[in-house]
Amino acid sequence: MTEHTTLPKGITLRELAERRAELDLPRLLGNTKALVFRPIGEQCPIYLTPAEGDPSSYPLGAGETSVYDREQIGDGGALAEAVVVLLTPTHRNLHEEQVLVGRALSNDVRLVSPSVSKVHVRFELDEGEWKLRDDDSSNGTRINGVKLDPLRPYGLRPGDELAIGDVVAIYTDAEGLLDLVDLVSK
Repeated sequence: MTEHTTLPKGITLRELAERRAELDLPRLLGNTKALVFRPIGEQCPIYLTPAEGDPSSYPLGAGETSVYDREQIGDGGALAEAVVVLLTPTHRNLHEEQVLVGRALSNDVRLVSPSVSKVHVRFELDEGEWKLRDDDSSNGTRINGVKLDPLRPYGLRPGDELAIGDVVAIYTDAEGLLDLVDLVSK
């Protein structure tokens, strides 16, 4: 069973930095993983709907990439407006050990972009670790720039850059999220 937290849905890194004193993020997050979505221009990449790795499976040739231009981080830049979404199932999804991502209402995380399929990807909990599977989407999914084979699960590591259609996110854990909050706070 997955953990559930009370972090506000769709909170930005800027808001997390401002509320850091009142939120005990390590305790609040525990082992819950998060997705940090880069804004698309001025637009939030997700619909704010109310909430009621195995290394052998990792894509070969995946390189180190960054969603954010490091020169923008000094003043917060695009990083501050990145939206944090916890990787937890909602009441819309009947699969407790999966988190569905796409445009359809039945997804746990609904993305705004027309490049995203109705059900684009699914995160599957496998022996306590999240794996990502492209659900045979029209525009594909990438991990660190490497295109995924449809319907095959891939292991994830904190800090991985995910491209779901044209929507880009970082997969992270509590420690990585705190590092991003620290960058915004500077």
